[in-house]
Amino acid sequence: MEIAGQRRAMWAAAAVATFGVLPVLLTGALAVQVRADLDFDERGLGLTVAAFFGTAAVLSAAGGRVAERLGPSGATRCSALVSAAALALIAGAASSFPLLLLFLIVGGAGNALAQPATNLLLAQRIPRDRLGTAFGIKQSAIPMATLLGGLAVPTVALTVGWRWAFAGAALVAVVLAWRDPGSLPGAAVRRGARRTTEDAPLAALVLLGLGAALGAAAAGTLGSFLVSSSVASLVSKEKVLWPV
Repeated sequence: MEIAGQRRAMWAAAAVATFGVLPVLLTGALAVQVRADLDFDERGLGLTVAAFFGTAAVLSAAGGRVAERLGPSGATRCSALVSAAALALIAGAASSFPLLLLFLIVGGAGNALAQPATNLLLAQRIPRDRLGTAFGIKQSAIPMATLLGGLAVPTVALTVGWRWAFAGAALVAVVLAWRDPGSLPGAAVRRGARRTTEDAPLAALVLLGLGAALGAAAAGTLGSFLVSSSVASLVSKEKVLWPV
């Protein structure tokens, strides 16, 4: 039962982290349809991505403090609800580019809480000798969100409209919050033990942070701009081969 609880904690953390980044990556995947409807260009798309991740970066430290105060149960549920709110607002109320930008800022705040909340969940529920595997599964969130965004294009955006993709994602996020991913039966909670080693050197933390920032920049850029770039390249190629 304890092993099953640990597995549920791993996949719950991955699910919450996925919905934490889904608002911006779904916007990137559906950018062609969203831009046509809300009338903004590539610079506007770049601004939405910057607003989302910039908000997440600025609020991450505060998100960590909130996660410690609420605990993994309250923090993961709150994060899922904020992400659901951002997705629902984009689906139903994003009638202009400024509103889309505002709602992605809300989503960025949810992501700022999602990351430390899921880290705390894993730190308290997973034994130290399995933390590497657990965090590896959790870090599958960004490619998973990119995959879901890509699947939403042919299945939803091109059939019933891009807003329904955001609405469906919001509904799933609400269900995730309702199931309370931070409170899982069979998952042993490991409270903070007495510190036996010194804090990590600041230089090592800075180096790790820089590496994570570069990796996130590559993944976020690919997920956000791949569709628009591919469509633009195809259009340019058609104009060269078959000029009008």
